[in-house]
Amino acid sequence: MQRWNTENSLLPLLQGKLPVPTLLPNNTDGEILLKAVAGLHAQDVINNDSQANILLGLGRLLQQIQSLSVEPFQGLLTGNGTVLVHGDFGPQNLLVNQKSYQPALLFDWEWAHLGDPVEDAAWCEWIVRMFHQPAAKDLPRFYEAYGQLPAWSDRHESMQMTCRRHLDFARLMGRRKTIQQWQNRVVYTRRLTSF
Repeated sequence: MQRWNTENSLLPLLQGKLPVPTLLPNNTDGEILLKAVAGLHAQDVINNDSQANILLGLGRLLQQIQSLSVEPFQGLLTGNGTVLVHGDFGPQNLLVNQKSYQPALLFDWEWAHLGDPVEDAAWCEWIVRMFHQPAAKDLPRFYEAYGQLPAWSDRHESMQMTCRRHLDFARLMGRRKTIQQWQNRVVYTRRLTSF
């Protein structure tokens, strides 16, 4: 229910500031209805010729998110960091314009919190390296558009922390297959080296 409250409360505050879904009225707690938006799911097209454009768009979008004042979110979101953190930032939660491949909609804000700027950048890198390896060669362009390349030690530590958080959540839910999957991902992530 906390994740539902986070997304349900946050999206109206982000309207007009970021490309986020518009909430529609619903009758059930725990349900979120969103206005439909045309676009392509970035994870479905990132490994074709659009990968550089998608990563550039993600870099610029992350910079835009992190430039927002955190004041309106204090007391609403957990954490006490210096920026708004999406919590699952990457092509898996992005719709892009069908022609330009630029961001049309960033969705799935249920893990949003106030945190460290490296969190979303490192997680986007992890997602690309884990699931979209052909696009990984363009990760420097993501960081170029983002405006900075955090130290590898910070990115790597953040990736590992997020993987451990997912593993803890899987254990809490008692899902054996998911637990094993995240255990394997923790090992994979520990062995990563900088690009």
